[in-house]
Amino acid sequence: MDIKEFISSFSLKRNENEIQIDEGASDMGNQTSVKIVKPIVNENTEFNGSFLTSDLMVKGSISSKFDLCISGIVDGDIECEGDVSIFGTVNGNISAQNIVMNQAQIVGNIKAAVNFIQKAGSTVTGDIDANCVDINGIINGNINATGSATFDSLAQVTGNITAGSISVKEDAVINGFMHINKEKKNDTE
Repeated sequence: MDIKEFISSFSLKRNENEIQIDEGASDMGNQTSVKIVKPIVNENTEFNGSFLTSDLMVKGSISSKFDLCISGIVDGDIECEGDVSIFGTVNGNISAQNIVMNQAQIVGNIKAAVNFIQKAGSTVTGDIDANCVDINGIINGNINATGSATFDSLAQVTGNITAGSISVKEDAVINGFMHINKEKKNDTE
């Protein structure tokens, strides 16, 4: 695999000006020089962490203080103090600030301190606990969101849902009970 194929193999969204390839003559002969600027996971956030590319498999747990992008396979739990983007397969529990999965497979429980976002083509077999969830794939497990829970048109959920607010788009399928939790705190507490 040459350097261009390696760079283009990353599944993250990035702007054209983030990767600069200079194929002109250099002091190193015919070699291509590459300057890689941090890829952007979305329009508002820079990715600052580690990549697990699609050709890698990890057997064992992963712990990170920084963001993780997983395109390969992880057989073990993931604990991350930052954000986790998953494009591959995880067989284990995941705990992070924000978790985004895109055409990924997870077998295990998920705990996101802030947001859990599931893009179309993704499957979770396990329970989800987050502040806010946005589901557009298959979930086989219970969902507990202290804030909002949104189910887009490709969502298929088999499990119970508890959330502060629930939004279900046309064509979404929910097989389970839904409970809107409107806990009101006492002003004297």
